[in-house]
Amino acid sequence: MVQTSLPSILFCGFPPSAFDVPPAPVLMLGGRYDFVKPLATLQQPLFRLLGTEESDKRFIQFDSGHVPPLGDWMRETLNWLDHYLGPVTSNAVVNR
Repeated sequence: MVQTSLPSILFCGFPPSAFDVPPAPVLMLGGRYDFVKPLATLQQPLFRLLGTEESDKRFIQFDSGHVPPLGDWMRETLNWLDHYLGPVTSNAVVNR
């Protein structure tokens, strides 16, 4: 018998229905030495299961554990948001 759908188990803490959403751009950040969500058994399989086009998904692996370095995490996230949402303009007024 050939299985044509995901089994009814939790994968990386997500139910199978989590993968039934319309594809959207994805940035996935992970630590190469993460013992909570290991690279080979959780991070990489999860990334492959995402239905987003290859051109709209990116997986960045940091040489870290479960929590990537804050500066690197911020830089990559802001670059991703700038790419898909446009850069923040500097003429915004901040009320203090």
